[in-house]
Amino acid sequence: MSKLECNIIQDLLPSFADGLVSAKTADEINAHLSDCGNCRNLYNEMTNGEDFEKKEAEKEIDYLKKIKKKNRKIIGGIFAAFILMIIITIGIYSFVGTEDEAYSVSNIYVTDKTVNAEINLFSSASCIAKVTAKETDGIVTISVKSSLLSFNKKDAADFGFTADETISKVQTADGRVLWENGEVISQKINDIYNARVKYIGNNSAVSHLLSAIDIIDTLKCENYSIHLLTDQKPYGLEIYDINSYDEMFSSFTDEVYEQKIKSCAFIILACIENADFVQFEYTIPDGREKTYKLTVDEANDYLGIVLKDKGIKDYSINHWKLKKLIDYNQK
Repeated sequence: MSKLECNIIQDLLPSFADGLVSAKTADEINAHLSDCGNCRNLYNEMTNGEDFEKKEAEKEIDYLKKIKKKNRKIIGGIFAAFILMIIITIGIYSFVGTEDEAYSVSNIYVTDKTVNAEINLFSSASCIAKVTAKETDGIVTISVKSSLLSFNKKDAADFGFTADETISKVQTADGRVLWENGEVISQKINDIYNARVKYIGNNSAVSHLLSAIDIIDTLKCENYSIHLLTDQKPYGLEIYDINSYDEMFSSFTDEVYEQKIKSCAFIILACIENADFVQFEYTIPDGREKTYKLTVDEANDYLGIVLKDKGIKDYSINHWKLKKLIDYNQK
């Protein structure tokens, strides 16, 4: 039997199990373990415990590997679904098309319940995927879908539609009026109609209206200035410093130029709700300064005789009446 006592043997067991004791000490411990069941059991528990911990660690590693593999599958599935959504979206946009507002409508022809026209996209990079229309209370609304790809590559298309009721207006989905009460409505009339002003004191809105009317082109000038007369009634708009091109102005007679100013004045009074008068101050090429002023009452008297309507302000209630006013004053 070993000469070493149990407490010493037990202290040496961890080193013995790891092979860190000398050969002589190992012989002593082996001899003791062969005779001492208590120390032998303790040693067996110690060495078996290490195997258990090792096995448990291996099990945990295997479990983590399984979780990682499962997560990779989930992430892969999500990524694949995302890619599929992108492909579907691109497919819808490329072939089915999306709503487009960048197009013009020409050669529009309307009978009692039918409308025919030609649709042209502004961009040649896209093509028309589909043209549809719906009718509500005699108003036909046209919608256009464009796409990047199409089986029939074209940026223009003929369009036809039959309504259930007599057609009174044809418009686009974004609100452009194309035809109303037997008249084709131009983009310029749409621009002027959309630029109408409620209060003459709104400087930016008034400037926007004058830009839509295109006074610079109408009067053949480089620029002009405006003054809003809103301190007290009657409210008015003064347009002055009209810098006309001499070579352009000289092509007009004095009467013709005044008629152009008059046509602008009628539109301004019709489209600014609380404007009572508009006044133009300009210089003709020979240096003479001239003034043209038009009041609401004067406009109403003139239109009451010629066009038999209620008043100047009534000509901005819809696109058709605005066109009627503009067409008459351009004669």
